[in-house]
Amino acid sequence: MYKRSALSILFIFLFLLSFNSNSQAQIFENGDFETGDLTGWTVATTPFGIFDVYSGSTIDLFPIMPPPQGIYAAGATQEDSDGGSVLYQDINVPSSGAKCTAIIYYESLGDWVVGSALDDFSVENVQARIDIMDPNAPVYSIGVGVLQNIFLTQPGDPQELGYTTIGFNLGAFAGSTVRFRVGVVNNLSFTTMGIDDIRCTTAIPTLSEWSLIALAAVLGVIGFIVIRRRAITA
Repeated sequence: MYKRSALSILFIFLFLLSFNSNSQAQIFENGDFETGDLTGWTVATTPFGIFDVYSGSTIDLFPIMPPPQGIYAAGATQEDSDGGSVLYQDINVPSSGAKCTAIIYYESLGDWVVGSALDDFSVENVQARIDIMDPNAPVYSIGVGVLQNIFLTQPGDPQELGYTTIGFNLGAFAGSTVRFRVGVVNNLSFTTMGIDDIRCTTAIPTLSEWSLIALAAVLGVIGFIVIRRRAITA
């Protein structure tokens, strides 16, 4: 009887500790832009591109939808003067991977046209996109170095999208460093894009595998001692 009780306790502990818990992961620095600036982020723009933090309903005197949460969001504006803007951050993906969300918005006065790069104005080029990049790839590239496309406007898409939550999974990049890039380009009309509240959750074990092994060993020893004492006093 006592042997069965000890073994039951051991198995219950191991069963409960084998579960993983979803936990908020601080993968992005300043992912909600509430510092009021672009701390943690890097901007690359052509001479007529703008990507900055904003509050209210304007960015650099241009109209834009107010931030969907908090006081600040990041936004880009592009006029029909060969404007291209990129906002990016290199992130370390946990070994357990991560599932993330972001809130995005865009508006264009013209049709969407996918050119060959975010700084290529030799052809019509109007697009808004989010990619997971190789950190060593050119920041304006939309081909070489793009590991995963998260979002991309396509010809025929609506010209306006109110702030909408999108999801993306970083599981394929577990344990590596990748670049999260937001890009906007326009050489035909007027385009704005906003992004805010980038956050991630990751499956984090409540104890490491080595801790589970150690705990199992300790509980096994305790169970053995209890059983031996019961047998001696019986």
